[in-house]
Amino acid sequence: MVYGAIILLFYFYIELLNQHTKNKYQLTRLISRKAINETYNKEKDHIINFQNTTEKDDFIFNLRVYNE
Repeated sequence: MVYGAIILLFYFYIELLNQHTKNKYQLTRLISRKAINETYNKEKDHIINFQNTTEKDDFIFNLRVYNE
């Protein structure tokens, strides 16, 4: 019975840790999406009127950086 309780506690600990990790990942995605949308809305006119000066300007790189 004691072993069963220990295994059950360990299972709940792993499940809680998994849920916390999922929520943290979703929060990071939400913040990234909001930041990209705000930047796009603020700079929309500049982006539309942007003229390519070299052929390298055809590419856009979206780099996600995590400060943790």
